[in-house]
Amino acid sequence: MVGTIDLCKNCGVAAGISALSFHKTKINSKEKLPTQEHFGNTIGTLQNKGGTSSTYLTSGLNKYKTALKFKDTPYIMGNVSQFSKPEDKIASRITSTLSSNSTAPILLTRTYKLNKKYTKNYRHYVTVSGYKTKDKKVRLIDPNHHTEFTGGKAYWTDLGSKTKNGVTKSVYNADVEGNNAVMIW
Repeated sequence: MVGTIDLCKNCGVAAGISALSFHKTKINSKEKLPTQEHFGNTIGTLQNKGGTSSTYLTSGLNKYKTALKFKDTPYIMGNVSQFSKPEDKIASRITSTLSSNSTAPILLTRTYKLNKKYTKNYRHYVTVSGYKTKDKKVRLIDPNHHTEFTGGKAYWTDLGSKTKNGVTKSVYNADVEGNNAVMIW
């Protein structure tokens, strides 16, 4: 598990804090993580003032690379729609970072394409905390403030494909529909 996060309205900031929690846990640090308000200000996302930019989120995460000891493997970002099999690209990025224990991947999703019953359709950041290669399942930490969908806990869902609901279709559609990078790893 990447760590615990406060449920909040700003999913990009919460996903970033969750990723930082992964690094803090990995090195057994006693240092406090930044508050969501502080991290949101650091990455240019102010509460209730619009969404998060993947560029700023990546940059904000990397500001902690020395303190949380991931300077050799800083976060990078990218998209998936240019690949003929985006599910393979998503899976390889997730497995390479999780198996090397280097970063906690963050995905920008389109909620109605996930295998959860979201009543609203919006672009939404989640943090990846696990992957089952055999089952093609992804473990997501979802900072969604609608806890009736997630119970406020991490959950497993299908990797899927660009045509079958699941993580891939959700990330693929977020990529095609917008200009904000959909993977940070």
